[in-house]
Amino acid sequence: MIMADMAFDLPLVCAGALLGVAACIPLCWAVMRAWKPRPTANIGVGIACVMLSFLVLVAGVAWVYADAPGGVVPFVVGELVGFFCCMMVLVAIAMRRR
Repeated sequence: MIMADMAFDLPLVCAGALLGVAACIPLCWAVMRAWKPRPTANIGVGIACVMLSFLVLVAGVAWVYADAPGGVVPFVVGELVGFFCCMMVLVAIAMRRR
């Protein structure tokens, strides 16, 4: 029984992790623009990137809820793991730069 649950959850966790990394890309792009020697970033671009990231995360949850309502929790766990891992890499790069 546990193996059957894990077989159902593993693809959802992996898909969530991939979507979490994809949702982090706009935020990384905005931060990289601000790190240039002549920064071209502004507050509007930053807010748009945060909104796009949030939209990707929520759209993924809505898609999984519509397709497999029982798989929302493993998908969200995967999303959070992927998103936070990407953010930790960005923080490590920022700490290394300074």
